[in-house]
Amino acid sequence: MAKISTKDLEQLDQPLPERTIRHHSPKSELESSVVKSATQAAKAMGWYVERRNTGAASSGDSFVRYGTPGGADLIVVVNVCGLPVHIEAEAKRPSGGRQSPKQVVFEKMCKCMGIPYFMFTSASEFVDGVKKIIESIQKKIETVGKIDYNVCVDK
Repeated sequence: MAKISTKDLEQLDQPLPERTIRHHSPKSELESSVVKSATQAAKAMGWYVERRNTGAASSGDSFVRYGTPGGADLIVVVNVCGLPVHIEAEAKRPSGGRQSPKQVVFEKMCKCMGIPYFMFTSASEFVDGVKKIIESIQKKIETVGKIDYNVCVDK
């Protein structure tokens, strides 16, 4: 069973580190292009998809944070046998992409709450991941007849 420790929760509340200079790989390998192509694929499939942005901005003398630190890049909602299913999908660069500590905590939280979460590096991986989740839920509905939403699963 996935457990979220107090330390994990405290990690989500930590301030963002000082901004560092990041050297990006060529545009074809940027995470943003993976997110864009996955979003287009989701819309073509007729799925609801929303890009989750996180960060901070200054407004006059104030500093405003937005989004959930560590939250997945895409929120996807699909219809499975008449039930709306919420899915969290995290994009990664095709080469060298890895989760931050806050993303690992967010994934644990999703799994503990029964929210499907997966990572992808291309639009085709994204579509395959969502289809796999849909098929898994359809099988549960067919074999069990109902879904227990109160189960905390660790995979």
